[in-house]
Amino acid sequence: MLLQRKRMMTLLSVIMYPVLLLLMIRLSSFPGGNLVAFIDFLTDEVSAHSFQITWNRHTLPVCFVFTVAYVVIWFLIITSLKNTRYGEEHGSAKWVSASSLGRKLKARWSRKDRKTNRAELKAVDGETKRERRKRKAELRKRNRVNLYRQNILFSDKVKVAMDTKCENINTLILGGAGRMKSRGFIMPNIMQMNSNIVCTDPKGGATRSIVKSYGTAR
Repeated sequence: MLLQRKRMMTLLSVIMYPVLLLLMIRLSSFPGGNLVAFIDFLTDEVSAHSFQITWNRHTLPVCFVFTVAYVVIWFLIITSLKNTRYGEEHGSAKWVSASSLGRKLKARWSRKDRKTNRAELKAVDGETKRERRKRKAELRKRNRVNLYRQNILFSDKVKVAMDTKCENINTLILGGAGRMKSRGFIMPNIMQMNSNIVCTDPKGGATRSIVKSYGTAR
Protein backbone atom coordinates (compact mmCIF):
# COMPACT_ATOMS: atom_id res chain seq x y z
CA MET A 1 0.00 0.00 0.00
CA LEU A 2 2.78 2.44 0.89
CA LEU A 3 4.73 1.60 -2.28
CA GLN A 4 1.65 2.19 -4.42
CA ARG A 5 1.05 5.59 -2.82
CA LYS A 6 4.66 6.61 -3.46
CA ARG A 7 4.40 5.55 -7.08
CA MET A 8 1.17 7.52 -7.51
CA MET A 9 2.74 10.65 -6.00
CA THR A 10 5.80 10.29 -8.23
CA LEU A 11 3.65 9.86 -11.35
CA LEU A 12 1.51 12.86 -10.40
CA SER A 13 4.57 15.04 -9.79
CA VAL A 14 6.07 14.05 -13.16
CA ILE A 15 2.83 14.96 -14.95
CA MET A 16 2.38 18.25 -13.13
CA TYR A 17 5.99 19.46 -13.48
CA PRO A 18 5.93 20.54 -17.20
CA VAL A 19 2.56 22.26 -16.73
CA LEU A 20 3.77 24.28 -13.77
CA LEU A 21 7.11 24.94 -15.47
CA LEU A 22 5.37 26.51 -18.48
CA LEU A 23 3.35 28.66 -16.10
CA MET A 24 6.52 29.85 -14.35
CA ILE A 25 8.15 30.65 -17.72
CA ARG A 26 5.09 32.72 -18.63
CA LEU A 27 5.21 34.54 -15.30
CA SER A 28 8.93 35.25 -15.71
CA SER A 29 8.03 37.89 -18.30
CA PHE A 30 6.51 40.05 -15.55
CA PRO A 31 8.27 43.43 -15.87
CA GLY A 32 8.17 44.11 -12.16
CA GLY A 33 6.22 46.31 -9.80
CA ASN A 34 3.92 46.00 -6.84
CA LEU A 35 1.16 43.51 -6.12
CA VAL A 36 -1.45 45.51 -8.02
CA ALA A 37 0.72 45.51 -11.12
CA PHE A 38 1.22 41.73 -10.80
CA ILE A 39 -2.54 41.17 -10.55
CA ASP A 40 -3.08 43.35 -13.62
CA PHE A 41 -0.42 41.34 -15.44
CA LEU A 42 -2.21 38.09 -14.59
CA THR A 43 -5.62 39.34 -15.66
CA ASP A 44 -4.50 41.09 -18.84
CA GLU A 45 -1.41 39.39 -20.26
CA VAL A 46 -1.55 35.83 -18.95
CA SER A 47 -5.30 35.36 -19.41
CA ALA A 48 -5.26 36.92 -22.88
CA HIS A 49 -2.10 35.19 -24.09
CA SER A 50 -1.87 32.06 -21.98
CA PHE A 51 0.33 30.04 -24.39
CA GLN A 52 2.63 32.86 -25.48
CA ILE A 53 6.07 31.78 -24.29
CA THR A 54 8.63 34.54 -24.09
CA TRP A 55 12.28 34.10 -23.09
CA ASN A 56 14.16 36.81 -21.23
CA ARG A 57 17.00 37.17 -18.75
CA HIS A 58 14.76 36.21 -15.79
CA THR A 59 13.49 32.96 -17.30
CA LEU A 60 16.49 30.74 -16.52
CA PRO A 61 16.85 31.77 -12.84
CA VAL A 62 13.10 31.43 -12.32
CA CYS A 63 13.08 27.92 -13.85
CA PHE A 64 16.10 26.91 -11.74
CA VAL A 65 14.59 28.14 -8.46
CA PHE A 66 11.23 26.59 -9.30
CA THR A 67 12.82 23.22 -10.14
CA VAL A 68 14.79 23.14 -6.90
CA ALA A 69 11.74 24.07 -4.83
CA TYR A 70 9.60 21.52 -6.67
CA VAL A 71 12.09 18.69 -6.03
CA VAL A 72 12.43 19.62 -2.35
CA ILE A 73 8.65 19.69 -1.83
CA TRP A 74 8.27 16.36 -3.65
CA PHE A 75 11.00 14.79 -1.50
CA LEU A 76 9.35 16.03 1.72
CA ILE A 77 5.97 14.65 0.67
CA ILE A 78 7.40 11.25 -0.32
CA THR A 79 9.38 10.86 2.91
CA SER A 80 6.37 11.88 5.04
CA LEU A 81 4.19 9.08 3.67
CA LYS A 82 3.73 6.27 6.18
CA ASN A 83 2.08 2.89 6.08
CA THR A 84 -1.00 3.87 8.08
CA ARG A 85 -4.63 2.82 8.05
CA TYR A 86 -7.10 5.64 7.61
CA GLY A 87 -9.32 6.07 10.65
CA GLU A 88 -7.12 3.84 12.81
CA GLU A 89 -4.06 6.04 13.26
CA HIS A 90 -4.36 5.84 17.05
CA GLY A 91 -4.99 2.09 17.20
CA SER A 92 -7.81 -0.28 16.30
CA ALA A 93 -8.35 -1.92 19.71
CA LYS A 94 -11.92 -1.82 20.99
CA TRP A 95 -13.65 -2.81 24.19
CA VAL A 96 -15.23 -6.23 23.88
CA SER A 97 -18.95 -6.43 24.55
CA ALA A 98 -20.35 -8.74 27.20
CA SER A 99 -22.42 -10.72 24.68
CA SER A 100 -19.50 -11.40 22.32
CA LEU A 101 -17.23 -12.35 25.24
CA GLY A 102 -19.87 -14.74 26.56
CA ARG A 103 -20.25 -16.42 23.16
CA LYS A 104 -16.51 -17.06 22.97
CA LEU A 105 -16.03 -18.41 26.51
CA LYS A 106 -19.22 -20.31 27.27
CA ALA A 107 -19.42 -24.11 27.36
CA ARG A 108 -20.13 -25.89 24.09
CA TRP A 109 -21.14 -29.36 23.10
CA SER A 110 -18.31 -31.67 22.20
CA ARG A 111 -18.61 -33.99 19.23
CA LYS A 112 -19.16 -36.92 21.55
CA ASP A 113 -21.92 -35.09 23.45
CA ARG A 114 -23.71 -34.14 20.24
CA LYS A 115 -23.61 -37.73 19.07
CA THR A 116 -24.99 -38.94 22.42
CA ASN A 117 -27.79 -36.35 22.39
CA ARG A 118 -28.86 -37.33 18.87
CA ALA A 119 -28.89 -40.99 19.86
CA GLU A 120 -31.07 -40.23 22.89
CA LEU A 121 -33.51 -38.24 20.77
CA LYS A 122 -33.79 -41.06 18.26
CA ALA A 123 -34.39 -43.57 21.05
CA VAL A 124 -37.37 -41.64 22.43
CA ASP A 125 -40.58 -43.64 22.11
CA GLY A 126 -44.19 -43.01 22.97
CA GLU A 127 -47.68 -44.15 22.17
CA THR A 128 -48.61 -40.98 20.28
CA LYS A 129 -46.74 -38.42 18.22
CA ARG A 130 -47.65 -35.69 20.68
CA GLU A 131 -46.20 -37.69 23.56
CA ARG A 132 -42.95 -38.25 21.65
CA ARG A 133 -42.66 -34.54 20.92
CA LYS A 134 -43.19 -33.75 24.59
CA ARG A 135 -40.52 -36.20 25.70
CA LYS A 136 -38.06 -34.85 23.10
CA ALA A 137 -38.72 -31.30 24.30
CA GLU A 138 -38.07 -32.36 27.89
CA LEU A 139 -34.87 -34.12 26.84
CA ARG A 140 -33.62 -31.06 24.93
CA LYS A 141 -34.41 -28.86 27.92
CA ARG A 142 -32.51 -31.18 30.24
CA ASN A 143 -29.50 -31.19 27.92
CA ARG A 144 -29.52 -27.38 27.74
CA VAL A 145 -29.65 -27.15 31.53
CA ASN A 146 -26.76 -29.60 31.85
CA LEU A 147 -24.74 -27.54 29.36
CA TYR A 148 -25.58 -24.34 31.24
CA ARG A 149 -24.35 -25.85 34.49
CA GLN A 150 -20.93 -26.49 32.98
CA ASN A 151 -20.18 -22.75 33.17
CA ILE A 152 -18.87 -20.39 35.79
CA LEU A 153 -21.47 -17.63 35.96
CA PHE A 154 -20.29 -14.03 35.92
CA SER A 155 -23.43 -12.33 34.62
CA ASP A 156 -26.47 -13.13 32.53
CA LYS A 157 -24.36 -12.73 29.37
CA VAL A 158 -20.85 -13.72 30.45
CA LYS A 159 -20.26 -17.39 31.29
CA VAL A 160 -16.92 -19.19 31.25
CA ALA A 161 -16.74 -22.92 30.58
CA MET A 162 -15.25 -24.97 33.41
CA ASP A 163 -13.33 -27.11 30.90
CA THR A 164 -12.07 -24.07 29.00
CA LYS A 165 -8.71 -24.03 27.27
CA CYS A 166 -7.68 -20.97 29.28
CA GLU A 167 -4.66 -21.68 31.42
CA ASN A 168 -6.08 -19.91 34.46
CA ILE A 169 -9.71 -19.25 35.38
CA ASN A 170 -9.10 -18.16 38.96
CA THR A 171 -11.39 -15.26 39.83
CA LEU A 172 -10.89 -12.33 42.20
CA ILE A 173 -14.05 -10.43 43.19
CA LEU A 174 -13.49 -6.99 44.72
CA GLY A 175 -16.14 -4.67 46.13
CA GLY A 176 -17.37 -2.89 49.18
CA ALA A 177 -20.00 -4.06 51.63
CA GLY A 178 -23.36 -4.76 50.01
CA ARG A 179 -21.98 -4.78 46.46
CA MET A 180 -23.47 -8.19 45.56
CA LYS A 181 -20.21 -10.13 45.83
CA SER A 182 -21.78 -13.14 47.54
CA ARG A 183 -25.30 -12.82 46.16
CA GLY A 184 -24.21 -11.98 42.60
CA PHE A 185 -21.32 -14.41 42.10
CA ILE A 186 -20.67 -16.86 44.95
CA MET A 187 -24.20 -18.05 45.61
CA PRO A 188 -25.34 -18.52 41.98
CA ASN A 189 -22.29 -20.67 41.25
CA ILE A 190 -22.77 -22.73 44.43
CA MET A 191 -26.45 -23.27 43.57
CA GLN A 192 -25.49 -24.89 40.27
CA MET A 193 -24.01 -27.84 42.21
CA ASN A 194 -21.91 -28.81 39.20
CA SER A 195 -18.71 -29.64 41.07
CA ASN A 196 -17.18 -30.25 44.47
CA ILE A 197 -16.99 -26.92 46.29
CA VAL A 198 -14.95 -25.97 49.35
CA CYS A 199 -16.40 -22.73 50.70
CA THR A 200 -14.91 -20.71 53.57
CA ASP A 201 -17.64 -18.49 54.99
CA PRO A 202 -16.53 -16.78 58.23
CA LYS A 203 -19.75 -14.76 58.64
CA GLY A 204 -22.01 -17.65 57.66
CA GLY A 205 -24.37 -15.59 55.50
CA ALA A 206 -23.90 -17.50 52.26
CA THR A 207 -24.04 -20.87 54.03
CA ARG A 208 -27.36 -20.02 55.73
CA SER A 209 -28.86 -18.86 52.44
CA ILE A 210 -27.83 -22.06 50.61
CA VAL A 211 -29.15 -24.27 53.40
CA LYS A 212 -32.42 -22.37 53.46
CA SER A 213 -32.81 -22.62 49.67
CA TYR A 214 -31.95 -26.31 49.22
CA GLY A 215 -32.44 -27.74 52.68
CA THR A 216 -29.03 -29.41 52.66
CA ALA A 217 -26.89 -30.06 55.70
CA ARG A 218 -23.79 -28.08 56.40
